[in-house]
Amino acid sequence: MLKCPADKAKDDRSYVINGFNDHFQATLTPPEYEQFKAHQWPVGMKESQIPSPSETLTFGEKREGSKHMHMDFSQGQNGNDVEEIDQGRHRVGANEASGGSNFSFADGSIKYLRYGMSVRPVNLWAVRGEWRNAPARLP
Repeated sequence: MLKCPADKAKDDRSYVINGFNDHFQATLTPPEYEQFKAHQWPVGMKESQIPSPSETLTFGEKREGSKHMHMDFSQGQNGNDVEEIDQGRHRVGANEASGGSNFSFADGSIKYLRYGMSVRPVNLWAVRGEWRNAPARLP
């Protein structure tokens, strides 16, 4: 399912997929990583490379109007985990922090997480310790 039933926007999808760029940045050579960033890397990541599948995100709800298709820590000024993920898609009133969003995990489960819980105290978009233990600062 690429479209949230509660999403009223006319965008063709409501979610972004985890690009796992923390893994690829750490395991590829610099030229290979440049190829990966240009969407030309020919292979994916093995599931066994995800040390905590029940605590690692694969999909998350994105901000309305976003054209992004994947979460990438190195895109934008603060990374897509801050700029493109909608942490409060399902909220009460105008206060974004009053709600939360739905997320899919690498073990196949889906969970509703309260505002900000996908990026702190542990960044659940990451598979590498140095990224997981660097919680994102939300606006």
